[in-house]
Amino acid sequence: MIRDVVYGAISLAAISSIASAEDLSTATTPLPPGAFTTSAHSDEWKVANALSAGPASITEHAAVIDWPANPKDGMSHGRVLRQGTNGWTCMPDVPGRPQHDPMCDAFRGINQDISNNQPYTTLLSSADVATPLWVIPIARGGERIKEEAAK
Repeated sequence: MIRDVVYGAISLAAISSIASAEDLSTATTPLPPGAFTTSAHSDEWKVANALSAGPASITEHAAVIDWPANPKDGMSHGRVLRQGTNGWTCMPDVPGRPQHDPMCDAFRGINQDISNNQPYTTLLSSADVATPLWVIPIARGGERIKEEAAK
Protein backbone atom coordinates (compact mmCIF):
# COMPACT_ATOMS: atom_id res chain seq x y z
CA MET A 1 0.00 0.00 0.00
CA ILE A 2 2.76 2.45 0.88
CA ARG A 3 4.46 1.61 -2.42
CA ASP A 4 1.24 2.48 -4.30
CA VAL A 5 1.00 5.82 -2.49
CA VAL A 6 4.65 6.64 -3.29
CA TYR A 7 4.18 5.73 -6.98
CA GLY A 8 0.99 7.77 -7.08
CA ALA A 9 2.75 10.80 -5.58
CA ILE A 10 5.64 10.50 -8.06
CA SER A 11 3.20 10.22 -10.98
CA LEU A 12 1.22 13.22 -9.79
CA ALA A 13 4.40 15.30 -9.41
CA ALA A 14 5.53 14.34 -12.93
CA ILE A 15 2.14 15.22 -14.43
CA SER A 16 1.98 18.57 -12.62
CA SER A 17 5.50 19.54 -13.74
CA ILE A 18 4.59 18.74 -17.36
CA ALA A 19 1.34 20.71 -17.07
CA SER A 20 3.12 23.75 -15.65
CA ALA A 21 5.85 23.78 -18.34
CA GLU A 22 5.72 26.92 -20.46
CA ASP A 23 4.63 26.57 -24.08
CA LEU A 24 7.85 27.30 -26.00
CA SER A 25 5.98 27.81 -29.28
CA THR A 26 4.84 31.19 -27.94
CA ALA A 27 8.48 32.33 -28.02
CA THR A 28 8.29 32.73 -31.79
CA THR A 29 4.63 32.96 -32.80
CA PRO A 30 3.15 36.44 -33.35
CA LEU A 31 1.73 38.14 -30.28
CA PRO A 32 -2.06 38.53 -30.12
CA PRO A 33 -3.34 42.08 -30.74
CA GLY A 34 -2.93 44.26 -27.67
CA ALA A 35 -0.30 41.97 -26.09
CA PHE A 36 3.18 43.16 -25.21
CA THR A 37 6.47 41.35 -24.64
CA THR A 38 7.38 40.68 -21.03
CA SER A 39 10.29 39.42 -18.97
CA ALA A 40 7.96 37.10 -17.01
CA HIS A 41 8.97 33.94 -18.88
CA SER A 42 11.07 30.94 -17.96
CA ASP A 43 14.76 30.89 -18.82
CA GLU A 44 14.04 28.07 -21.29
CA TRP A 45 11.46 30.25 -23.09
CA LYS A 46 13.87 33.22 -23.18
CA VAL A 47 16.62 31.05 -24.70
CA ALA A 48 14.24 29.73 -27.39
CA ASN A 49 13.07 33.28 -28.12
CA ALA A 50 16.62 34.69 -28.29
CA LEU A 51 17.87 31.92 -30.57
CA SER A 52 15.05 32.61 -33.02
CA ALA A 53 16.84 35.86 -33.94
CA GLY A 54 19.48 34.27 -36.13
CA PRO A 55 20.40 31.32 -38.31
CA ALA A 56 21.62 28.10 -36.72
CA SER A 57 25.17 28.82 -37.92
CA ILE A 58 25.21 31.72 -35.44
CA THR A 59 22.85 30.58 -32.69
CA GLU A 60 24.07 27.00 -32.27
CA HIS A 61 27.04 28.12 -30.15
CA ALA A 62 25.93 31.66 -29.19
CA ALA A 63 25.68 32.88 -25.62
CA VAL A 64 22.25 34.00 -24.43
CA ILE A 65 22.01 36.92 -22.03
CA ASP A 66 18.82 38.21 -20.44
CA TRP A 67 18.02 41.89 -20.20
CA PRO A 68 19.08 43.50 -16.91
CA ALA A 69 16.42 43.46 -14.19
CA ASN A 70 16.93 47.23 -13.92
CA PRO A 71 17.54 48.65 -17.44
CA LYS A 72 19.27 51.69 -15.95
CA ASP A 73 22.11 49.39 -14.79
CA GLY A 74 23.35 49.05 -18.37
CA MET A 75 23.99 45.99 -20.50
CA SER A 76 26.75 44.61 -18.29
CA HIS A 77 24.24 43.44 -15.68
CA GLY A 78 22.26 41.04 -17.88
CA ARG A 79 22.08 37.49 -16.50
CA VAL A 80 23.76 34.78 -18.59
CA LEU A 81 21.11 32.22 -19.53
CA ARG A 82 23.46 30.10 -21.65
CA GLN A 83 27.21 30.19 -22.17
CA GLY A 84 28.47 30.52 -25.74
CA THR A 85 31.66 29.67 -27.58
CA ASN A 86 31.52 31.52 -30.92
CA GLY A 87 31.63 35.20 -29.86
CA TRP A 88 27.96 35.83 -30.66
CA THR A 89 25.47 36.96 -28.02
CA CYS A 90 21.71 36.63 -28.43
CA MET A 91 19.09 38.33 -26.29
CA PRO A 92 15.35 37.67 -25.87
CA ASP A 93 12.57 40.18 -26.50
CA VAL A 94 12.93 43.68 -25.14
CA PRO A 95 10.15 43.79 -22.50
CA GLY A 96 7.19 46.04 -23.25
CA ARG A 97 7.18 45.85 -27.06
CA PRO A 98 4.11 44.97 -29.21
CA GLN A 99 5.99 42.29 -31.16
CA HIS A 100 8.80 39.80 -30.65
CA ASP A 101 12.18 41.45 -31.15
CA PRO A 102 14.97 39.09 -30.10
CA MET A 103 18.45 39.92 -31.36
CA CYS A 104 21.89 38.42 -31.90
CA ASP A 105 25.02 40.61 -31.94
CA ALA A 106 28.76 40.13 -31.89
CA PHE A 107 29.73 43.47 -30.40
CA ARG A 108 32.52 42.16 -28.19
CA GLY A 109 35.83 43.30 -29.60
CA ILE A 110 34.23 45.76 -32.04
CA ASN A 111 35.44 49.34 -31.97
CA GLN A 112 33.69 51.65 -29.51
CA ASP A 113 35.76 54.75 -30.39
CA ILE A 114 33.55 57.22 -32.27
CA SER A 115 36.47 59.50 -33.20
CA ASN A 116 38.39 57.21 -35.57
CA ASN A 117 35.80 57.18 -38.41
CA GLN A 118 35.50 53.38 -38.22
CA PRO A 119 32.29 51.38 -37.57
CA TYR A 120 31.59 51.36 -33.83
CA THR A 121 29.07 50.16 -31.28
CA THR A 122 27.07 52.26 -28.90
CA LEU A 123 23.91 51.96 -26.83
CA LEU A 124 20.69 53.54 -28.05
CA SER A 125 18.95 54.56 -24.85
CA SER A 126 15.32 55.14 -24.10
CA ALA A 127 13.59 55.69 -20.79
CA ASP A 128 13.12 51.94 -20.30
CA VAL A 129 16.05 50.14 -21.93
CA ALA A 130 19.40 50.53 -23.70
CA THR A 131 19.58 48.78 -27.06
CA PRO A 132 22.94 47.90 -28.65
CA LEU A 133 23.50 49.72 -31.94
CA TRP A 134 26.18 49.27 -34.61
CA VAL A 135 27.02 52.55 -36.36
CA ILE A 136 28.73 52.56 -39.76
CA PRO A 137 29.94 56.05 -40.69
CA ILE A 138 29.57 56.91 -44.37
CA ALA A 139 31.62 60.14 -44.22
CA ARG A 140 34.33 61.49 -41.96
CA GLY A 141 33.47 64.09 -39.38
CA GLY A 142 33.17 67.51 -41.02
CA GLU A 143 32.98 66.08 -44.55
CA ARG A 144 29.96 66.47 -46.78
CA ILE A 145 28.56 63.53 -48.70
CA LYS A 146 28.91 64.15 -52.44
CA GLU A 147 25.69 63.60 -54.36
CA GLU A 148 25.96 61.91 -57.73
CA ALA A 149 23.26 61.67 -60.34
CA ALA A 150 21.72 58.24 -60.78
CA LYS A 151 23.02 56.36 -63.80
